[in-house]
Amino acid sequence: MSLKIKLKKYFSSFNYFYGYLKYRVFLMLFLSILIGILDGLGLSMFLPLLQMADGSSEVSSEGMGSLSFIIDGIQQLGFELNLITALIFMFTFFSLKGFIYFISLKFNVKILQFFVSSMRIKLTDLFTRYSFQQFVTSDVGRIQNSMTGEVARVSNAFRFFTDSVQNLIMVFVYLSFVFMVDWRFALLVSVGGGLSNLFLDVFLRKRKRSPQSSLIIIVSSKELSFNT
Repeated sequence: MSLKIKLKKYFSSFNYFYGYLKYRVFLMLFLSILIGILDGLGLSMFLPLLQMADGSSEVSSEGMGSLSFIIDGIQQLGFELNLITALIFMFTFFSLKGFIYFISLKFNVKILQFFVSSMRIKLTDLFTRYSFQQFVTSDVGRIQNSMTGEVARVSNAFRFFTDSVQNLIMVFVYLSFVFMVDWRFALLVSVGGGLSNLFLDVFLRKRKRSPQSSLIIIVSSKELSFNT
């Protein structure tokens, strides 16, 4: 099975939006990854701050795991890692993240406008394949709904798609940073969080199906109708 067929089968939404946006999708993903990395770097600066708050006069990179390259890089640049230096680098990382985030929001608005205009141009171009008799006898309300309402729904779907992809990238970047610090603790938290989420999901489903919850819903609806 070729890569193109796999993308169509397992990533149908991505493939659909890529058909309109092309390289712009990858630019959006790159900006999301860059935002996640800068945010992770800024958060990682809390670790040396915690060491200083513990009373350590000298900050070591041993407690940062694979993220020790951040401390080593700051020291190789000629900066002595103290409270002021850590705060300055934290401020720099978060400021860059905010700037890139602003660019990402602006870029997302532009590609959304391009996506909507491309759909409407394509729909308008499809009318040229209509014969005059078919166009006159067709449902005008349905055509108008396709040009306005359906396009708006697809644009909302694209907005939800971009938000989901960006949030997924942020989660992946955060997990990568956590595993780089201490993979054992990160694995324990991930497994514990997954099991607790599964337990809560099963519990809530059973509560929704229980007769008592159905009775509460019926009583609440009757009270609401009575009050109105």
